[in-house]
Amino acid sequence: MRRLTESHGPLMFHQSGGCCDGSAPMCFPVGEFKLGAADIHLDGLA
Repeated sequence: MRRLTESHGPLMFHQSGGCCDGSAPMCFPVGEFKLGAADIHLDGLA
């Protein structure tokens, strides 16, 4: 994660509430993935 952050800046992870391939966590640069009304923002890692 350190190398990814150094290359791409701050990161966010999104995990779908679905099943199968759609439930795998995905990593995006912050701001590149638009959150929906049903998404829950978790923060707390420093």
